[in-house]
Amino acid sequence: LNPNNAKGTNWASRHKMRTAEREGAYWRTKEVIADTPDSVLAALAASASVALDITFVAPNKRPRDLDNLLAALKPALDGIAQAIGFDDRAFDRIVLNRGSGAGQGRVVVELEPIK
Repeated sequence: LNPNNAKGTNWASRHKMRTAEREGAYWRTKEVIADTPDSVLAALAASASVALDITFVAPNKRPRDLDNLLAALKPALDGIAQAIGFDDRAFDRIVLNRGSGAGQGRVVVELEPIK
């Protein structure tokens, strides 16, 4: 879903990928919510806004721009917001990190209520 890879890709296939990414993030967030203590969920629900700490772990050593990684994550962030019952406009502070790790690439998103 990297915006730099959009050239020559049919809009319908990109829409299908975006929808799948959003739904996947929604259901994964629901799984995490089920294992989250009620006190943490209550603090999140009581907050007016949410801070995001996003760590990108690349599957290889090819360099990537953080701004493109964030843009590619847009459908997933929409799914996360929907799962926690927030409008994604409530994401007020976003910190982007590069993680280290070998093998499988991944994205770790941590939420923190802002008082």
